[in-house]
Amino acid sequence: MTRHRLNKVLGVFTALIGGCTASGSRAPTIPAPVPAETDTGSTEDLGELRFSAGSFHYHLREKTRIQAQGSADTTSSAITTTALLSVEVTPYGDSDYDVVVSIDSLKISTEGLIPSRSATGISSLGPILRASFRADTTTVNSYLPDSLCAYSQFIMAARRILLPRVPVRIRTLPPEVWVDTATITSCRAGSRIEMLTSQEIRPLGQEPHKFALHETTELRGAGILHRDSVVVSGSIRTLGSVSFPRRSRLPSLVETESDGSITVRLGSSIIVFQQSSTQHIEQDEVRLPN
Repeated sequence: MTRHRLNKVLGVFTALIGGCTASGSRAPTIPAPVPAETDTGSTEDLGELRFSAGSFHYHLREKTRIQAQGSADTTSSAITTTALLSVEVTPYGDSDYDVVVSIDSLKISTEGLIPSRSATGISSLGPILRASFRADTTTVNSYLPDSLCAYSQFIMAARRILLPRVPVRIRTLPPEVWVDTATITSCRAGSRIEMLTSQEIRPLGQEPHKFALHETTELRGAGILHRDSVVVSGSIRTLGSVSFPRRSRLPSLVETESDGSITVRLGSSIIVFQQSSTQHIEQDEVRLPN
């Protein structure tokens, strides 16, 4: 495969890295979680973790490295992303909340063969996600327009902060496991990629305010790029942790590591990418409910 053709394939691939995320569609209403028994060894009741009204800020840093297999050019490429996530919490009564997540101060830099997005001049995406937490249901809506669907990885970052399946009140006796699934759409270089993502959150044993995060994603997509057909398939696995300060439903820290294999067919050319990434999302100043 020539470098020019590899660059075109990388243009398709850049939409898929950094977590597979939703864009431009309404997510289904999420029912109340069903408890599942696991032996974590924890004996502490977390009590109530609840939202408090106001604005909260998170710093995101993500680094993804990509290696193309079977290419004459084996140079690895990388994308580094930083952004500020703003979370606005509005209460309605004692246990109902609306939460809106916005993206500002966005910076994306590339190394290697990946085409740069710097020419777009986009530094703010504005509000991208809204969640309504009610007594027995949670509804999540994406506000990222189709014209910005190449940036849909930030929807997943927002969901990792809000964790829609996790209720306001959390207990570790009996231990609970929360599972969230979503069909996700992204786009890049003439291709629309649908991804089925499953997220599991469970307590981490003797650390009652820290939870394990496990995500798996299967993706399929197709499109047309410069008269060439594009077909995409692959899978991504993500492991991480979410830490809550005492009494606060918003986490203080989310850390994940992911790896995956993605195959891109561009016309008659086929290339397999191996990708690995780390993501760090930390609250600027942890605030506890009064």
